[in-house]
Amino acid sequence: MTPEIASALKILYGLDIPPSPSFIKTLHPDRIKAVFRRRALELHPDRAAVLGKNPREMSEAFKDVKLAYERVLVLIEPTAFRARSRTPGKREPSRPSKRSSRYWEAGIPRNTLLLGQYLYYSGHITFDELVSAVKWQRKQRPSFGRIAKRWGYLTEEEISFIIKHRARGERIGEAALRTGFLSLFQLAALLGSQTRLQRPIGEYFQANGILEPERILAFVNSLKRHNLQVRRKWRSGTEAHS
Repeated sequence: MTPEIASALKILYGLDIPPSPSFIKTLHPDRIKAVFRRRALELHPDRAAVLGKNPREMSEAFKDVKLAYERVLVLIEPTAFRARSRTPGKREPSRPSKRSSRYWEAGIPRNTLLLGQYLYYSGHITFDELVSAVKWQRKQRPSFGRIAKRWGYLTEEEISFIIKHRARGERIGEAALRTGFLSLFQLAALLGSQTRLQRPIGEYFQANGILEPERILAFVNSLKRHNLQVRRKWRSGTEAHS
């Protein structure tokens, strides 16, 4: 392990001692992502006023953690940043001509995936189709404020205040957490509900004639097997090095 990677792990995990080889073997992309989200939430400069800390110092610490996260991801899953495009104009005979030629060729990552990600990494949809499907799905979600109001977490006046005072590019849930109107638990619960209420992404591929219903169902089952194998392998690796 290089000193650069060791330093990145110390920054990301907040470790005071160099990570051991046994610790390195237990690393998993899903776990790393969860650690990064927690650390990013702790250090995000927008929370400086709430925590009574220096915004500039928090901003620098946030940048360090983000850079460390990217370096560690490259160590654990090298193909994460290696999306390659096919030669422009060169398509497989089985692909409809109307579809983009930008297909993933580096294999399926060894971490748990969502259906859209699995379809892209397995080479059945293009990157453009994945982006369009995600945008479509997000538009189908019920609004965060509507759910928060229905659950009694926020009032109409509080929602208006949060929207008015949120930072540029900041989502309403992030602003509500930063300003103290929601706890981390409440934010997670609302986001989870919002995700559950959105329409399945497979509907987009079916409605746009990209995939037939039978193929979508087959891919869903394949995805379940893939994620199950990843979790089993991760658990067995963790237990062996605990």
